[in-house]
Amino acid sequence: MLSGCGVSGWLTLASEVFDWRRFGSAVAFMGFTGLVPSEYSSGESVRRGHITKAGNG
Repeated sequence: MLSGCGVSGWLTLASEVFDWRRFGSAVAFMGFTGLVPSEYSSGESVRRGHITKAGNG
């Protein structure tokens, strides 16, 4: 299990998602939750960072 998430957090996530089969890929699931990778770009230089929480609350 990933650190930082308690049992209640996992149960909340599971109850919100309900049917995991509706997400065909990790990208689709990340879009549902609002998780996106951070990106720092300038010209042709692109550096991707940690996962951030973005989108509607």
